Amino acid sequence: MFCVKCGKEGDTFRGRCMDCFLEGRELLVLPPFVDLDRCTGCDEFLLSKKWRTLNDEEAACEAAVNSSGAIADADVIAVGAESERQDDRNIRVHVEADLDIDGHEVPVEAETVVRLKNTVCHRCSRQLGNYYEAVLQLRASHRGLGEQVKDDMLRKVLDKVEAASTNNRQMFVSKVQEMHGGLDFYLSSMSLSRGIARELAAEYGAEVKESSSLVGMKEGEETYRLTHLVRLPHYKLEDIVEHQGRPYQLMALSKRGGKLLSLENFQVISVRTSDLRSLKVLGGSDDIADAVVVACYDDEVQVLHPRDYSTVSLRIPAGLRTGDSVKVFDHEGVLLLVP
Repeated sequence: MFCVKCGKEGDTFRGRCMDCFLEGRELLVLPPFVDLDRCTGCDEFLLSKKWRTLNDEEAACEAAVNSSGAIADADVIAVGAESERQDDRNIRVHVEADLDIDGHEVPVEAETVVRLKNTVCHRCSRQLGNYYEAVLQLRASHRGLGEQVKDDMLRKVLDKVEAASTNNRQMFVSKVQEMHGGLDFYLSSMSLSRGIARELAAEYGAEVKESSSLVGMKEGEETYRLTHLVRLPHYKLEDIVEHQGRPYQLMALSKRGGKLLSLENFQVISVRTSDLRSLKVLGGSDDIADAVVVACYDDEVQVLHPRDYSTVSLRIPAGLRTGDSVKVFDHEGVLLLVP
């Protein structure tokens, strides 16, 4: 075989030797400018029809590579890119690639300028417009939530929304309001609100009620918003409570009930949801104090009463390791150890 252009004998590709075939041919096609959308709300970039979190240079390189293309006769073996910032809106990107053409590895390169275009993604547009499909209302029975509980609930709900948004970026909170001693979360998704309400109910033994309201018409169909009212019980985990006239610490909650730790014999008992409703709260975490340990024996410990510093002997559960102090609760003048 010989090259029809230069006459050199040897392997040919489409009638030409590889040198003649490649001569003057643009092997890597790249437009002079590539526009890249950047959301001014979340700073994410639109790449391959998906919004992603990258720095400017990483996004520009990926946009340039995505916009490049090799000739039909070539297979891309490897591709890379380097960027050089020109100004706030323009980044020059140099793309290098290795192509396989009829078994020959050919290095190629090309350049383009990636232009950053400010826009607003669909999610941020909705957030800025306070879009919501459901309201998650957190309330407490017979009292306000309290500042500590509000802080805990705020963090917990926001964490759940953030976790959901990692798989679906359309999940977000439009706003949070303090209302009637509780919190209202305006959420972008009915399913998100319903899911969080159920999780909180399971974690705290809360009561959940769902209601809907007509908000308008869309494409000839009625549209609704949901409200999920989560009413937290009058007790919370680790509260000191009274059950059947005896002091316990609330250790666990579930859909079916909870578990109580006796502060008299340190046995754990299970109770039903109906029993939980009749619990009397004796104190919370703020009412549990530290007592200095004076002496420790196999089944009891001597401590200084945190109020009058008198010496008090307390029974301790088997296997409990005491340090310089232990947790105690004063119940009607009787000091109780809280393991």
